[in-house]
Amino acid sequence: MIPQAQASSYDLVIVGKGFAGLACIKKAFEQKLKFCVVARDYGATAHFSGAFDMIDANWADPGRSAKDCPAQSEALREFVRAHPSHLYSSLLQRNPQLASSLFDEVAEFFSFYQLPVMGDGREAVVVFDPTGKPRVAGASLISHSLRPRDLHENQQVIYVRFPHLTQYPTDIIVARLKKLFSEVTVIDYSSWEAPVVSPLAGYLRHFDEQKNVEGLCELISRKAAQVPLIFLPPVLGIKHHFVHHQLCQQKTGAKVVELLSTLPSSAGLRLTHLLDDRLNQLGIECVTGEACPFACTDDVSAGLPIRGGCQGGSDRPHLRANVYLLATGKYVGGGVKAQSFFSEPITRAPLYLDGRAVSPSANMTQLVTPQADLSQDFMRLGVSLSQNSKNIKYCGHVLAGFDYTREGCGFGVSMASALSCFS
Repeated sequence: MIPQAQASSYDLVIVGKGFAGLACIKKAFEQKLKFCVVARDYGATAHFSGAFDMIDANWADPGRSAKDCPAQSEALREFVRAHPSHLYSSLLQRNPQLASSLFDEVAEFFSFYQLPVMGDGREAVVVFDPTGKPRVAGASLISHSLRPRDLHENQQVIYVRFPHLTQYPTDIIVARLKKLFSEVTVIDYSSWEAPVVSPLAGYLRHFDEQKNVEGLCELISRKAAQVPLIFLPPVLGIKHHFVHHQLCQQKTGAKVVELLSTLPSSAGLRLTHLLDDRLNQLGIECVTGEACPFACTDDVSAGLPIRGGCQGGSDRPHLRANVYLLATGKYVGGGVKAQSFFSEPITRAPLYLDGRAVSPSANMTQLVTPQADLSQDFMRLGVSLSQNSKNIKYCGHVLAGFDYTREGCGFGVSMASALSCFS
């Protein structure tokens, strides 16, 4: 539990606003703690693919079809047994109660932030990466997924091609869809020419207008009426995306599925737009600055030094709190770096801690003792770097790369590591 403040300004200061930070915000809000959030932006959450990954899809049995995917709770148990040195295993073994409550917490997370999702983390949904390859996820934004049964029930599908979106290769996408469906019809959307310099941004602005969505629906209905399933790149707007996605389904009478986002991420823009609205609605105090470097062996008794973008437009020298929670994801406590910003990872350590871990980079050696540098506990999230830093906690997900190429436990591990700080 996080102790309530006595003399300090805050019970808790959360550094970072990615999935781990958002999970911490939810728990702090529910516990009625006095807290604030320090973050320039949403971090890697802005690179969100559209899928909330609980289990690494690359680990799953390659012979098992997306049509026959198991419940995520069962898959998690299998994954933890198979990878005892994985961060998931470490977190759940240290906190057995979390193992039984994680999926409840995930469902509550979606409800708390009022996110329009399919799935609650427990039962798998099927999503399609930017090359059309299907895979399993714990949940996704509602426009990106199908239920596994939908793959059995539908055999005719449409793919809508948009000129200049080279990150969504039509030939490869269609070839992969044909492995699942007997008939794939390709429709070209050529009634409006997106700017060549930034075609995705052009399409997103274009489809934030209802009349353009209606025009797309008319084209689909004219070219291939009564086809029950439509695939397209993630182009259906930002601000009005979810309304326009629903409108598109009503107008065509079909299930409309967007492929997962690659970079730049449409899904990330949609998600952060929703999160901005929700955090403002809840009245969460957000300091748009960055944590300055501090020694990880320090107990930060003087307060966390903050630089830039604070309230009133001026620097706030220190934020004082009983506990400082560094929810900085792949930066594993970005505030302890030699640099004063989070633009460079301090470690390339993978999630698997069975001898493949890479030592932290040289820019940490001034601040981290050799003992901490070599310690596996340093790599495990939720563990302080020093016995002296009892009021510093860490959570987040160490990952290498974004989008569909990443190891697919990101959301689940971020949730588990954040929740472990409050148990």
